[in-house]
Amino acid sequence: MIEIDKLSLEEWYNCIKPYQKRVIEQLVANYGEEKASEEWLTARGPIQTVTFGGSQSNTVDSPKYWSRLKDEFDKLICGHPDYEKE
Repeated sequence: MIEIDKLSLEEWYNCIKPYQKRVIEQLVANYGEEKASEEWLTARGPIQTVTFGGSQSNTVDSPKYWSRLKDEFDKLICGHPDYEKE
């Protein structure tokens, strides 16, 4: 069974670099926690960079990537057999 500490946003922010903290704080303020996560993970960023999902053009794949990520995370923390070893 996985134990996940219940940390405040400030405690999570302390784990990242200041420039990342500022961006994420703005996203959370504008969108809330879950939507901010989606926006950050599916952001396009500078041209010629690959996104977290590995796609150069994420306009179509972003919603699929976010949905798949959440599905896999749910399986991980809920004890699905796919993650038995982890």
